[in-house]
Amino acid sequence: MKTPETIENIQNWALEEFTGVHTGGGESQQILLDWFPRLREEVDPATDSVRYRRLVRDAVSVLEQLREAIGGVFWIDDISAFRAGSEPQTRYELWAWPTVAKIEEWANRGTGRAGLDDLDKALADYLKRPWLQHDAIDVSAINALLVTELAELVEDVKSGAALGKPNWSYALSCGNVFAQIGIALAGKLIGFLGAWIIPPGLAVGFLVYSHETAAIVTIIFWGLYVLYRIASIPIRWRAHKVRQKVAEQVVNRVAALGAAWQAACGRTINPSRLKELVLKAEECGQTFPSVLHTLVDRAISRDATALIRTQEPLLDW
Repeated sequence: MKTPETIENIQNWALEEFTGVHTGGGESQQILLDWFPRLREEVDPATDSVRYRRLVRDAVSVLEQLREAIGGVFWIDDISAFRAGSEPQTRYELWAWPTVAKIEEWANRGTGRAGLDDLDKALADYLKRPWLQHDAIDVSAINALLVTELAELVEDVKSGAALGKPNWSYALSCGNVFAQIGIALAGKLIGFLGAWIIPPGLAVGFLVYSHETAAIVTIIFWGLYVLYRIASIPIRWRAHKVRQKVAEQVVNRVAALGAAWQAACGRTINPSRLKELVLKAEECGQTFPSVLHTLVDRAISRDATALIRTQEPLLDW
């Protein structure tokens, strides 16, 4: 590509790097249009076009990393199809802004922690350039980080990891709700039959066929099991109370994290309120990447009451 020389050529080249066929291309163009005046404040292109060109190219590089990292938090097959859907706004924006149903679907198929390293690196490059601050980037990254944590927690609850007890019906069903219900019911039925119906039934059968020794052995072992169940009632009750307490903590954690995510979903976000909800979620046991606090704190320093998402594309892309 021929190196642009005029201000218009430099800026047009930058805009052309983010076309409508790219996810988030429209919003990226708008961000660049907002950045150009700030870059001209850093360097006067009329007197130093070389340095201005370098700043613009640096901004394009940072924005491209952010576009790919924010859009690629979830490494799943249908993200491209979802972003390329019938709603133009879905492809226009940097972030997919998923619904609760979409978060649950993504959680079933695997969360986006594999993409957090790329997002963290891209945000680090962005944050060390204060002249590139932009609400659209901050709010997209904040929501992406919160969605990642929420999907991870949803997966942990369904798999039983959050409760400290594996949910085998969920693991064996591969996340299919109907299969999970069937496996859970089958497991309960098999457990009941194996503990209370089959052993005495076998003993009776042995007696009918004159296998007294086998019947006695079966009854003894079943009797020992019954005694164990009776003797272990206090232990099992205490364990039940512990699981109940853990479950209550997990419910509070899910509610707190969900509230923080909901607070970061609107067109206008109150960063001060969001900060309170994030801290409340941490009090409930949730952990967040430190960059989330950096983004929220920086938004508060700019405007403690309003962090505004991009409204409409400025270009016909």
